[in-house]
Amino acid sequence: MKLTVLGSGGWIPTKKRQTCTYFMEIEDNLIFLDTGTGMSRLCNYTSIFDKYNTINIIYSHYHLDHVIGLIYLPNWIKDHRVRIWGPGTSFYGKSCQEILSSMISSPFFALPIDKFSKEIEIHDYDANGFNFNDKIDVLINAQKHSDPSFGITIGNYIHYATDTNVIESTFQRSEHVKYLLHECWDIQYDAKTEHSSVSEILRMTRKYSIANFGLIHINPNWSKEDEDNISYLLKEFTNAKLLNDGDVIIL
Repeated sequence: MKLTVLGSGGWIPTKKRQTCTYFMEIEDNLIFLDTGTGMSRLCNYTSIFDKYNTINIIYSHYHLDHVIGLIYLPNWIKDHRVRIWGPGTSFYGKSCQEILSSMISSPFFALPIDKFSKEIEIHDYDANGFNFNDKIDVLINAQKHSDPSFGITIGNYIHYATDTNVIESTFQRSEHVKYLLHECWDIQYDAKTEHSSVSEILRMTRKYSIANFGLIHINPNWSKEDEDNISYLLKEFTNAKLLNDGDVIIL
């Protein structure tokens, strides 16, 4: 598995961090996790579109900082097949296709989503998850957030948890994968927030002996000193890091 970080930040893109966007190369599959403003960094990775004919995208939820970069994709993939999965009718009362089509249409964007490439497929997922190319199981678990948000487990490779409080099921599932991507918005636990804190994440990673993880969806208001302090706290773990745009994880 090769994971490339295009956007490690949350909510507001900054010079250092664009918003949530990751792509993975797994068993000859190219898979994007969310399409935030980090999609703008694809100009530095155009060779992947020569390597893969199919672009796969899985959404955790539909907040704009996780979706807006989808409109950048037509610049590179007009001759590719695009397959999209997102939470649908059973969670939102509308299908993934209805939700994305309402966001990506006139007067918000000139090109309808079904014209992005020569072949577009848009699928709902539900709590049962789905099977990827008849080889890789994708498991879904509900998270705690202001709107429905979902953790995504791809085979035994990765668990992706963004826009969520710290919840037990995330770490239970992460025991069985090679790498955990977990959002990190607060430094100390705050019962009022709908996001995760460093203190709670470290407590749970110790409890479940999870050594391989990266912290993402980083708060844009954190100072360099904040980030340096967090990086220091992570030194007790074998392979843990406050991730930055451009980081590559190979496992």
